[in-house]
Amino acid sequence: MPDSFKIVLIATCLLMQACSTGRQKLSNELLSLPKNQMKIRHAQTRTFDILDQNQVLRGVIAALQDMGYIIERINNTMGLVTAGKLDSKGSGVIELTVMVQTAANQHTAIRVNALHNTKTIEDPEVYQRFFTIVERSLFMAKQGECCSNNLSEQDLPESH
Repeated sequence: MPDSFKIVLIATCLLMQACSTGRQKLSNELLSLPKNQMKIRHAQTRTFDILDQNQVLRGVIAALQDMGYIIERINNTMGLVTAGKLDSKGSGVIELTVMVQTAANQHTAIRVNALHNTKTIEDPEVYQRFFTIVERSLFMAKQGECCSNNLSEQDLPESH
């Protein structure tokens, strides 16, 4: 067998092995959960003492717009909103997916997932700030006000 044929054969075998290893690693990453997933989910979820899912959905949309997000998709039936904006440095994109669902006992649950350049944001303070703005938006909608910035924390609806 010529030497050039052996080299091509070895290179082909190595290339095939490298490709198959990469696929296996990608498959494992797609199906795995971060070790701190329960902690992240807790930070991403709040329930509110409001039964009307559409009212909460409108409050979420208003809050997203107040924060400068561009609403990309709304699915009223599923209670799903996706929105995005450039980060403050202009070097990446922040994308939010918000799910609004009627929960037990006259409550509505909101779960938000925030991504920065496709990486999940894990900082609980980010989610706390989001829910504070949603609470204010829901309060203003309930009061029929559109532009009040003089709210105190005691005026806000109770979240859990």
